[in-house]
Amino acid sequence: MKGPDDVFKQGFLIAQKKQAFGYIGDYYVLSSKRSRFHYMALGQGVESYALTKQFLHQKIFKKFPGLHQDMLSGSFSRYIKEIRKPVDKKRSEVIKRINKIINYA
Repeated sequence: MKGPDDVFKQGFLIAQKKQAFGYIGDYYVLSSKRSRFHYMALGQGVESYALTKQFLHQKIFKKFPGLHQDMLSGSFSRYIKEIRKPVDKKRSEVIKRINKIINYA
């Protein structure tokens, strides 16, 4: 899959493209984990809104105690299905293709 030249020059592979996608990064914020992938906008006209981790945990989840677990379980299953499995599959395909090309001495 080809993408903008500057992205490839920096050593990134575009494993997945999304259009009109709801939201990203929620699993990392809700579970207090570091992001496994880089996310970037490839075009103009991207609109986004953000809630800080501090705001969510100190304001929203204190007022609604059960909300955190509900949101975390939903975001984890969506993350696995929509992002992690497809990107890992693409990664494996690229590794197999590169290994076929490279001659081991």
